[in-house]
Amino acid sequence: MFVDSFLFTTILLLSVLNAIIPDLSAKYINPLILKYLNSLTPKQRELREEIRQLKLEQSKLQIVNDFVKHTKIQRRINMLNMQYSELQTSSSTRNMIVKVGLPYLFRFLMGVAILCFIIMYRNNPVMILNESINFTPFGRIISYPNTEINAVSVHFWVMCCSTVIKLVQLKV
Repeated sequence: MFVDSFLFTTILLLSVLNAIIPDLSAKYINPLILKYLNSLTPKQRELREEIRQLKLEQSKLQIVNDFVKHTKIQRRINMLNMQYSELQTSSSTRNMIVKVGLPYLFRFLMGVAILCFIIMYRNNPVMILNESINFTPFGRIISYPNTEINAVSVHFWVMCCSTVIKLVQLKV
């Protein structure tokens, strides 16, 4: 029995990573990226500071004596709050893109890596089983595109690994 250990382990590892990386990215990578993205921009800091200053100035005024000035400051605060909320809305859209897009990006990259392995090693068997094992009706499918008897091709090994890992993942 011959086993190409490089192909065997690499495809197994890529299949496992393809199954678990979206979950890992949602738990560990996304929070790190979102923490960086959610830090206040200079514009947001400036708006918050200006709102704080205006509220401080407004609290020093008595509404009965300085109604006009108090109202002007309140309008300015309301306008700045609207600008700040618009900036927050754009950051929440960015957060949603990261939360949804990053797992799909990782899954896409892993799929491309697996596809590259399939293309590069399509004619190399992952393993060749003993002649005592006979896959008579399915031998050509299991070894396609190889012509060796009792060979397990890269295509078939990727399919087996992916299927088994997804079944195990469903059970857990």
